[in-house]
Formats: sequence, structure tokens, C-alpha cells
Amino acid sequence: MKALLVRYQIPFPKTHDIGYLLKLAAQADAALPQELADAELLTPFGVDFRYPGAEIVDRAMVAQAVAWATMVKDAVLNRLQSYLAAGRPQ
Repeated sequence: MKALLVRYQIPFPKTHDIGYLLKLAAQADAALPQELADAELLTPFGVDFRYPGAEIVDRAMVAQAVAWATMVKDAVLNRLQSYLAAGRPQ
């Protein structure tokens, strides 16, 4: 998500808040926040679940998180494909 923001020169703060990043990404692609709405549920995986003592998530939740992360990666790469194929023109 941050790569897309960088590509479109959309400033963003240091954050793991996927919902916030999606709102910013709407400046480049208005359909993205709706397409990736479920991805907001990844936010706790960026911070909350990374440290000892954090809530334990079950395998089903981990599998769902991996599916959402893959969906985000694929959506962003799809939108950056022509830019990257062109050798990252200015």
C-alpha cells in the first residue's frame, strides 16, 4: 500500500493503520478502498500481534489474514504493473 502512495507522491505518516492508508490511496484510485475494505482487519497484525504477551490468534484467523494480505499485494501490484514495466518513469 505504501508503495502505491509513494508512486503517486501521496504523503503518509509512519503508520500500520491499513484503513488510513486505504483512505489516502483513494486519491490515486477511488475504487481501492472499497475493493480492499476487509484488509483493514490486518492492522492489528502490524503491531498488536507482533510482541510477546499479545492476544493469540487461531489458525483460521491467520489463514484469513494471509488471504487479505495477498489480496492487498495483488491489488497494489496490479496497479503498479505498467509503471514498473516502463522502468519506473517519472
